[in-house]
Amino acid sequence: MKKLKNLSVQKKLFLGMFGISVFIVLVITGTAAVNTYNAMREQLIYNRRMSIGWLKERLELGLSDYQEQFYEFEINQQYKSIIQDWCIEEEELNYASRWSLITAMNGIISMDSSLNGIEIYNFKKNEVLISRRSGASLEEIGDRLSSWQQRGADMQNNLVFLRTENEILILHQMHRFSDKQPYALIVMHVRPYELQDILSDIKMTEDETVLVFNDEGLWIEADYGELSDVDIPMMQDVLETMKKLNKTELVWNGNFWFYREAGGGKQQILLSVPDHVIIDSLKGTLMIAALVGIAAVTLSVAGAVLISRIFSYPIISLSGKMRRFMLNDTEEIFEGQEENFDSIKETQNEIIMLQDSFNIMVERNKRLIAQKYQKELEKREAQVHALQAQINPHFMYNIMQVIGGMALDKKAPEIYNVTTALGDLMRYCLNFSQEMVPLREELHYLKSYCMLQNERFRGRIKLEILVEEELQGILIPKLILQPILENSFHHGLVNQSGNWILKVEGEFSARETGEIGVLILTVTDNGGGIAKERLMEIQKNLNKETKSALNAGAHIGLGNVNARIKLMYPEGNYGVFIDSVEGMGTTVTIKMEAGIEI
Repeated sequence: MKKLKNLSVQKKLFLGMFGISVFIVLVITGTAAVNTYNAMREQLIYNRRMSIGWLKERLELGLSDYQEQFYEFEINQQYKSIIQDWCIEEEELNYASRWSLITAMNGIISMDSSLNGIEIYNFKKNEVLISRRSGASLEEIGDRLSSWQQRGADMQNNLVFLRTENEILILHQMHRFSDKQPYALIVMHVRPYELQDILSDIKMTEDETVLVFNDEGLWIEADYGELSDVDIPMMQDVLETMKKLNKTELVWNGNFWFYREAGGGKQQILLSVPDHVIIDSLKGTLMIAALVGIAAVTLSVAGAVLISRIFSYPIISLSGKMRRFMLNDTEEIFEGQEENFDSIKETQNEIIMLQDSFNIMVERNKRLIAQKYQKELEKREAQVHALQAQINPHFMYNIMQVIGGMALDKKAPEIYNVTTALGDLMRYCLNFSQEMVPLREELHYLKSYCMLQNERFRGRIKLEILVEEELQGILIPKLILQPILENSFHHGLVNQSGNWILKVEGEFSARETGEIGVLILTVTDNGGGIAKERLMEIQKNLNKETKSALNAGAHIGLGNVNARIKLMYPEGNYGVFIDSVEGMGTTVTIKMEAGIEI
């Protein structure tokens, strides 16, 4: 710690800037990596949603086709009658009937290249009629239906999928209409290649695994990608868990899992995407980020060296001059300051050396400046007292807010409204940082001003603002409308009975040469109007030079507003224009140059 304290200013600046730069680079790189990971994660989820949704639609289309093929034997009365006579009445399947059924089955097989064969099972006679591409035969059932017999009796049997070693079995059971008892079973033997191609098509990476299960949760077909060790029971557990939780998407065990049902659950789809798929896709981005980070750190080191030299040079130069000055004047300066003198000679820290030198100089000059310092102190105290006597506008605004809050607590909303409006007026009037403000702020100020005046005049003031919203973004000189309204109160409305109606309107006309145009604001009152001679005198004064109007006081009166506009826009017929009819009211028009929007 002591060694660090004695380091030079340049080295401290370098170490500080280097540490800050590295910290910023690490934060930015880390944030970018996290944001990129999250974005790619969301994109991965979205893409897989689309893929598994397409797979669901494709499987449901296949289910519909198989359903239609099975219903051919239910709808066609000839086929149905033959099957019922054979299976229910236990009649022998003669040559004509057998040929008719085989012809129908061969027709279906020939239309679908994925079909290996179709079988019709007669439960009562223990017979099965088989039609395959290689031929047809009538044989005993034997143990052909062992998988079917293990299926629960309460499960649907309209369209059932089972898997053998090389084929997918699609089964449909036929029932008697009278008592719903099964009498025949139709089985299609399907090659799995078409389904395998479909599953392969929806995968975006080889690491993904997609499985199709039947309604019992038994495996039908899958595409494992590059995986050699697949835990089917674990995936079945995931399937059951997602069904119990009523979830279609799940993140578990380092994988994203997507689940969908096709055909009302006759087929169930499970898609697994390893989390490292995102990491692998981020490798290129992370590599670039690392290279950019290294480059940024390198530039930071160079910049830290350069900036530390630039900023420390004045201090180093000053400390060198101060050291030489002190060492050449030791007899007078260092009397009683031996410790500080040793520090000046030994330390490499320019700041400590300057601090010790300063302490010595202060001690040396203390007696010389005591009297002057005392006078300066007294003078400063007097200035502080003078400043404390002034009212701080910001303090007053805060007090207005406090009063407003107290008014609300005491359930006096009128006082709250008055203090809030007065606070808005103070903040608007005492903000000298802006000469130009949006028209909407000036109109808001007018509303607050009229609200306060209404408290004075018992709600007689009715302010109507008819300015379109698109015009309220135009910049105008600050405080040009309030003096107009104030003149109306003091000269036109003060002796008027009934409600005092003030109407503010705006109009903008753009020039053909560009977006700059003319803004016209009019303020109309229903006061007593102005006599003709007085009106002519006012109009004459408005046409005078601007200097005489400005001498009357800032932001007060028609003349001041007119002078400010003419000074701001010397080119063109801009300014304040007044028109009035005695007994009918007064209209003041303000015309200025303005843009369409800020």
